[in-house]
Amino acid sequence: MKEIYQPICKKAIVLLLLLNVVIASKAQTYLSDIYKPSSSFLYHAYPTKGSDVMKIASYKYKGGFVIESGKHGLIAEKNSGYAVFDLKDNYDKISFVLGPYDPKGAGEGEYVILTMKADGKKVLDKVVWNHDAPQECVIELNGARQLRFDLPKGSTDVAFGAVKLWKAGQEYKPTADPLRAIPTNDRVQLVGQLFPHFMRQTGWVHPITSKKVEGFESVANIRMNQVEYKTGLQFTANQAFTGNNEAWAYFWLQKKYSKISFIVGPRDNQSTMATGWLTVKGDGKILYEKRLGERDLAEQVVLDVEGINQISFHSIDELHRLMGGIVFGVVNIFAYPTNYDMALLPKAGEVNGSKSKLSQLPDVCRLVSNIEPYSVQGIVNYKNSVFKGESDYITFSMGGESFNEGFVLTSGATLLGEDISSYYKFDLAGEFDYMTFTVGALTNRRVMSDDNIRIYVDDKVVLDTVIHCTWPNQHFTIPLNKCRTVMFAKPGTGSDTQPYFGFGDITLYRGEVVANNLYEHPKPECPDSADLIDLCKRPYFHFVGRYLSRMTNFDFNDCFQNGGSLRRYFNMKDGTKIYKGVMLETNIPFAFENVTFMDLAFMFLTGAGGEISSSNVSAATGVTAGASALPITMLNLSKEAREKGERVQDRAKANNLNLGVLSLFGPGGYQSSAAAFNIFGEYDTCTFTVANKSVFVDPYEEVLGGFMGEKAKAPPVRLDVFADQVKVGEFMLTDDMQPTTYTVPVNRSTQLMFWLECGDVRSGQYVLYDMSVKKNKKKE
Repeated sequence: MKEIYQPICKKAIVLLLLLNVVIASKAQTYLSDIYKPSSSFLYHAYPTKGSDVMKIASYKYKGGFVIESGKHGLIAEKNSGYAVFDLKDNYDKISFVLGPYDPKGAGEGEYVILTMKADGKKVLDKVVWNHDAPQECVIELNGARQLRFDLPKGSTDVAFGAVKLWKAGQEYKPTADPLRAIPTNDRVQLVGQLFPHFMRQTGWVHPITSKKVEGFESVANIRMNQVEYKTGLQFTANQAFTGNNEAWAYFWLQKKYSKISFIVGPRDNQSTMATGWLTVKGDGKILYEKRLGERDLAEQVVLDVEGINQISFHSIDELHRLMGGIVFGVVNIFAYPTNYDMALLPKAGEVNGSKSKLSQLPDVCRLVSNIEPYSVQGIVNYKNSVFKGESDYITFSMGGESFNEGFVLTSGATLLGEDISSYYKFDLAGEFDYMTFTVGALTNRRVMSDDNIRIYVDDKVVLDTVIHCTWPNQHFTIPLNKCRTVMFAKPGTGSDTQPYFGFGDITLYRGEVVANNLYEHPKPECPDSADLIDLCKRPYFHFVGRYLSRMTNFDFNDCFQNGGSLRRYFNMKDGTKIYKGVMLETNIPFAFENVTFMDLAFMFLTGAGGEISSSNVSAATGVTAGASALPITMLNLSKEAREKGERVQDRAKANNLNLGVLSLFGPGGYQSSAAAFNIFGEYDTCTFTVANKSVFVDPYEEVLGGFMGEKAKAPPVRLDVFADQVKVGEFMLTDDMQPTTYTVPVNRSTQLMFWLECGDVRSGQYVLYDMSVKKNKKKE
């Protein structure tokens, strides 16, 4: 047995040795495993054995090496990296995966030139960009014994992965695909399944995903046109002090896909009016560009990417305001292989993502509590200017009336004088036919100026009218005609102190407008006779120019007393004290006084039964209003009057407008004084007493202390009383008048306005007190 066993063992050993020789002859030889450079600089090896791995783009590789350029960082190297290998055997070819080495914080435009020589002969001359994806290279060596790798120019570090030497007769096999786990027979979601291999890391672009991403700050979702998206990219095209702020994200498609789709649109509820650009490139060639503004609707895009290796998304800021840039999303990004059923691709065009949701709303419904705006702008933060009807204690007030649902448009100017208009824009998804709303100046804003409001339906103006801060609330009906978007806008006056306008009771209708009780406005108990200030608490509109001027130190609280404290009162010139009342005083500011003038027209009807002309807009659009706009706006008339030194009445007559008799501000910024109360349509008469608190003092007397001669005496000043814009009383007041009591009819009006008309000089100060309203007794 022993003699038989020994020959068998010897034969087995020989066979094993021969098998090892065959296996060895077919095994792949990794350069970094068996060779060290004979000469190198800024070279780092990553052999197949061991735990160290390197990244080419964002993918992990072993069995290779890295050569650094030495041209980045605070202190650059004088020379670039290189490596020289002296081979001890004959090799037919060399293969490796080439690309930028882990380019996390690198700029998109950085690159390096790579050259490779075999026995002194150049066999590779290539530009490697920071944004490149890994690329497989196969180089013929033909038995060369020396290999040299150089980086003669550029700043990108280069990684060589899976560097294998092949002898003649060995069959070349490509390196394993790092994306081999992604299915190729169905659509692929970019970001969700295929993450960018190169993306700016210093802000301006964030992956939209619920997962944590190493090296990136992700966001969970983005809302566009009130639809929430949970995967994609969020770009910020923000302003730069110099140049532009750019961002990018690159995806490695590997020429496997024929179509790509995505949705692009601005993030909801921004307030900057900035614009930016999205550019999509395939292997560096522009496939798609779009200029984005915050009012845009989201768009579905479908692109042809047949034969494309890399697709990239780029953002750049364009027009920016002092308030910042624009944020937009590129979401639901999918790539489709050639064998995909292309009939299932989404249809390109505007995305109506809210259609199914809004179609479930009733035929008569509230706007604000059901549909959030997707784009807003104003001086006041969105969350502080919108009211969704949550509580009767969370309200805004206009015309002395409380509203718990609606919003406030707040235009103004920045500290550097940049105008800021205000608007709210809604996506109605093509669901509604009509809209009604109430608009008015914000209660207690104390800015005596007017402004236009504009209503846009699918970006076309259907209403452009002046809202006077002294008018009662106005009611409008707007035809929507199944529009996609509606926008409420206030362009602003260019001043840094402007009126704020509220929009309330906004109702949407499928079909014709019908009566409804969606909104309730509770009013206080209204007894047959009531003290006006106790009933209303205070005037909802009150203007006394000198007490609102930034050139004086007057306290506006001294213009009104509510009788709540013995420490607060009007100290009259005869020594008496009035604890409850309203003070009025006209004003003519000095030329240098930096105040907000009442430089816009305030129109009041002075004849019973007078009517305001209807707007030309009504004939063109079907818009109707409780108090209609004028064909030529009062803003324009007021501007023309100031330029020509005329009265607004004269300009109205020149334009063939039948406006009736107007109470206006004269040239030079004359400031009348006014106080308005909401008496809830419950009362028939108003009784009040008026007395002179202090006499007129000529401004030159005030400044020069009588140097100019005798004290000037103020002429009489007119006090007008209006009930819903109809003059019901006119009284002449003088500095030497005795306290006088008047009674005027108020005809169940809602607005009761006391108006002290400005003359050629500033008036004295007059206090209205013992103010009461009364209902007429019903006849038996």
